[in-house]
Amino acid sequence: MDKETIDLGRLYHIREHAEICGVNYRTALNWVQLGEIDSVKIGRTYLIIGEKIQDRLNQKFMLY
Repeated sequence: MDKETIDLGRLYHIREHAEICGVNYRTALNWVQLGEIDSVKIGRTYLIIGEKIQDRLNQKFMLY
């Protein structure tokens, strides 16, 4: 998965989110559980809209 191909309207699983952001699965899960990135929980699965992932990437690059 590539940062340039994020579909802003698609829902992504935590593992996909971690891969896109270049972080460990646990880090991405912690972001969701701490409310640092908005998500929807369906059963035991967290889903994140592509727009929120793009926002997170924009924040990450603005810090450096």
